[in-house]
Amino acid sequence: MNVMPFMEASNIEAAISDVRWKKLRNHIILVTAASILLLQAIHCIPECPPP
Repeated sequence: MNVMPFMEASNIEAAISDVRWKKLRNHIILVTAASILLLQAIHCIPECPPP
């Protein structure tokens, strides 16, 4: 009888950790994309003439 609440709690914790991981992964992807765009802009500034 005492096993079920622990299983439910562990399932809830697993779901919460899954959501946190998805948010963290999306944050990492956004930071990586922003860094790549920033590096491209830095490399482009000396090479590309101003319009």
